[in-house]
Amino acid sequence: MVTTRVSAQLRRVGAKGFADRLVAAADIVTVTPPYPGARALSMVRVKGADQIAGALGGHGWLGFERPLPDVFATLVRATGGLVLDVGANTGFYALVAVAVAADDSVEVHAFEPFPPVIDLLRANLAVNRSGDRIRVFEVAIGAAAGNAVLHVPDPSHGLIETSASLNPEFRVEGERSTVDVAVTTLDAHVASAGRGRRVGVIKVDVESLEHEVLAGASDLLARDRPYVIVEVLPTSDIEALEVMRSACSYVDVCVRPDSAVAGSAVAFDPDGWNHLFVPEEKLDRGLALVESCGLKVER
Repeated sequence: MVTTRVSAQLRRVGAKGFADRLVAAADIVTVTPPYPGARALSMVRVKGADQIAGALGGHGWLGFERPLPDVFATLVRATGGLVLDVGANTGFYALVAVAVAADDSVEVHAFEPFPPVIDLLRANLAVNRSGDRIRVFEVAIGAAAGNAVLHVPDPSHGLIETSASLNPEFRVEGERSTVDVAVTTLDAHVASAGRGRRVGVIKVDVESLEHEVLAGASDLLARDRPYVIVEVLPTSDIEALEVMRSACSYVDVCVRPDSAVAGSAVAFDPDGWNHLFVPEEKLDRGLALVESCGLKVER
């Protein structure tokens, strides 16, 4: 029944080929975030090719990037408003946002530029009844609007690609392909498509160019003061991220598996790739929310 409904929705948006494969595979995993009133969320496993869905299927809610899903969910529940998912991939965090939201006023704008991943993202939205509160934008986000080349790593691993990047120096090993993509900024996007809504949470995972996303969001960061989650990799421009954090009066909180370190300069931590930037004026509240996820907060 579920796959039939999803298949019909996919055909309506022009994804007939993917719809047929989905019906043939009937491979859907469902988890429920552990929060009062939270809805179940479902993802298509694609015979194990989607690592996120595979992790959820094998280990449930705690299977993927623990403890970031809890931190993200807690922030969304506390702030509401518009959630911006930059580098949405197959849609896990976008789905978490609408699954855990305290009411139906939370809307997600999900940005994903890589066409094969967009197909699976739309399939995952179709699986979920609350997926209509997620708007997909098939663009990359950067420091300036225009066009750019998306660099796609060697696909021989057979998994859904999670490491495509606008950075030509990211993942240079093996054969690669490229895709021409449109680029916009978060400031321009919110001005045109935000419909005057306050942004509560931004999640940025763009494989080493997070600083450029933030550079194109300076007006938004100054106006709405959202919580911002960024991935910090060994190849990230750490200095640029630190300059941006300081200039915007945010505090870095490095999120580790069992703890969170607040107040240091941005740095790569092999045990804490995900960092939460908290507005200085919201620091006590932000750290209390992080602590409520079972993490020991160190200042």
